Amino acid sequence: MKNRTLIRLAIGVTVVSWSLPNGVRASDTSMRPGPGLNQARMSHNVTRLPDGRVIVLGGHGPGFESLSSAEIYSPSDNAWSSIPMQSPHDSQSFVQLADGRLMVAGGSSSLGIPAYSQIELFDPATGTFATKGNTVRFRASSGGVQMGGGKVLLAGAWWTHNDAHTYGELYDPVEGTSIATGPLSLGRSGALVFPTADGDAMVVGGLHFTGGNILPTPELYSFAGNSFSKVGDELLASDPGWLVLPSPVPVQAVQDFRMSDGRYLCSMYRPSATTTEQGLFVFNPVTKSFGRFETHPALPDSSQEIPAFPPQLDVEGNTAYLLGFIPNAFPQRAVLRTVDLSTGATRVLPGVIEFPADYVTSGASFTRLKDGRFLIAGGATPGMGNFGALPNSFFVTAGSSAPTVDIALHAAVTISGDVGSTYALEYAVAISPDQWLPLATVTLTNVQGRFYDPTPIPPAAHRFYRARLLP
Repeated sequence: MKNRTLIRLAIGVTVVSWSLPNGVRASDTSMRPGPGLNQARMSHNVTRLPDGRVIVLGGHGPGFESLSSAEIYSPSDNAWSSIPMQSPHDSQSFVQLADGRLMVAGGSSSLGIPAYSQIELFDPATGTFATKGNTVRFRASSGGVQMGGGKVLLAGAWWTHNDAHTYGELYDPVEGTSIATGPLSLGRSGALVFPTADGDAMVVGGLHFTGGNILPTPELYSFAGNSFSKVGDELLASDPGWLVLPSPVPVQAVQDFRMSDGRYLCSMYRPSATTTEQGLFVFNPVTKSFGRFETHPALPDSSQEIPAFPPQLDVEGNTAYLLGFIPNAFPQRAVLRTVDLSTGATRVLPGVIEFPADYVTSGASFTRLKDGRFLIAGGATPGMGNFGALPNSFFVTAGSSAPTVDIALHAAVTISGDVGSTYALEYAVAISPDQWLPLATVTLTNVQGRFYDPTPIPPAAHRFYRARLLP
C-alpha cells in the first residue's frame, strides 16, 4: 500500500473580472520621511527578518569610511536600533542561511579597498554577531549562496589585490572552516549565485573585477568536483545580448527573489545605440536554466524609466514591485509598477514619488515591509558619490487604481494513502521528467488528505500534480 499513491491532475480555469466604478476612487503612490538611521550609511546589505523587522548591515559612512555596525528597523516601535559587528564590513559577501542566521564575509576597508577575511554570523534570536572563521582569500564584492547540502559558496571578488576575482571558496557554517575551489572561467565581481535543486550552484553576471560590464557567462559549480564549468556566454542562448542588471555587490540575499513556484526573478537589460531595453529573467533551480519572464505590456525602455533597485517580491512571492526613475529628472522622481507573477500583467500605480533636492538614492536599499509599505534606507548627498552617505529613511506607500475583482479557481488535490505517511506534492505545467517543481510536503492524518494549491491558474492554462512517498 505504501507505494500506491501517484496523482496527476490537469486543471483548466476560467477567470472572470469586473470593475467597480461607482464611488470608488484611486489613491496615489506616496512617500514620507521615516526615522533616521543611527549611522549614515550606503552600499549596505538589507533583508527582512521573519518577524517583519528589517536589518541593514555594514556598508560605508561619510568619507567612504567602512562601518562595523548593523541596524534593525522595528515597525512596532518605528525606530532603528544599532548592533555592533566584530569587524568592519563594506561590500561584503552576504548570505542568508537556512536556519535563519545571516552571514557576512570579508569586505573592504575605508575607500573601498578589499582588506578583510573575517566571517560573522548574525543570529536574529539573540540579536548579536559572532565571528566564525575566515575566508581563504580576503575578498570584497563576492556573490554567495548556501547550497542544499549546507555549505556556502562564495564566488568572485573586486580588484587585483589578489586572484580572488577568479576563484571561489566553500564555507562550512557548522565548523567555521573554508576551502578554496577551482577557478571560474571568467573573473568577476558582484555576481549573482543561485542554488540548484540537486545541491550545486549557478553563478551568472556581475561586473569585471576592475569595473565595466561583462557577458553574463553562466557557470555551474559542482559540489562533488569542487569546480566550475562554463554553461555558455549568454544569459538567454536563444535571445542574445541581455546582460544582468549590474551592481557592485549583491545587496540582498537570493531568497528575497524567490517566487511562489520556486524560481528566482531578477532584472536584465540590453543596450543599443539609442536606448536600453529592460526586462526580467528567471532562474529555474530544477532545470538549472534561465528564461525570460514575459510581461504584458513589456517593461519600458530607458527613455521612459531607469530601474532603481532589484525587483521586490511580496511575502508570498506572487507579485513583484519595480521602482523606476524618470530619466533626466532632478530632484529624483520615480514611479512604482507591479508585475503579476502568475500572468505577467504589469501596471503602473498612480502617483509620482518626488525625492528631496538634497538627497539621491545612490547606495540606498529598498525593501518591502510585511504591511505592504516599502522602506528606503540610507543614500547620499547629490554630487558626493561614495563620500556623502546620509542617514535618511523613507516610507513608500503603493497607490491603487479603482479596484477590480478577479475570480480564479484554485486546484484542490486529494491524496489517498496510509495514515502517517508523508508525501512530496509537486506540480508541472507540462508532463516532462525534469519539469516537476516542489509545492508542499503533506503528512496524512486520514486515509485521504486534501491540499489547496494557493497559486491561481492563469486563464486557459493547465497544471499537473503528482505525489511522491517520502522515506
